[in-house]
Order: sequence, then C-alpha cells, then structure tokens
Amino acid sequence: MSSECPICGSTLERIHRKPLERMLSSFVSIRRYRCPNSECNWKGRFIEPKKRAKSGIKMEFKEWALVLLIAGVGLWYGLRSHSNPAPEPQPQLEQSSQ
Repeated sequence: MSSECPICGSTLERIHRKPLERMLSSFVSIRRYRCPNSECNWKGRFIEPKKRAKSGIKMEFKEWALVLLIAGVGLWYGLRSHSNPAPEPQPQLEQSSQ
C-alpha cells in the first residue's frame, strides 16, 4: 500500500476514521490519510479487500451472522404474510325492489 500523497507525493499521515468507515472496516480495510504539506492539504481514504490471514474465523462468523439475519427476516416476513391470507369474497345477495 502506497502512503504517498496522490497530488504532491509527500508521505501521508494516518488520521482517525469516521463512524461509518469504522463499521464498514469489518468487511473492507479502510484507512484515512491526510497530507502534511500545508500547500496541498489533501485528505482521503484508501480502501482494499480485508485480509483474512489473522481474523479469518471472525470474518466468516460475521458474514454468516449477516446472512442468517437477512434470511431470518425474510422467513419471518414470508410466514407473516401467508399466515393471514386475504378473505375470500362472500357472494352478495341480490335485493329485490318491491
């Protein structure tokens, strides 16, 4: 991973991630940088696929948990919508005018 500023070529400094980037970092590696060059002031992030060497089991668990959560919500919604089917229309009695 290159840590050079894409504008001026200075060595970049790491800065803290924002909350959304921190949540997404479970799935992809997100790092925020800024350029220390006062004339440049570039800020940005580098994103790359998450490496599974150290935390492979944790990543697989998180992915399976997400899949099971989505499947569970879909199953619940499907069962809920089929448990109360629409009532069948009742035949209407004709009224005779006398």
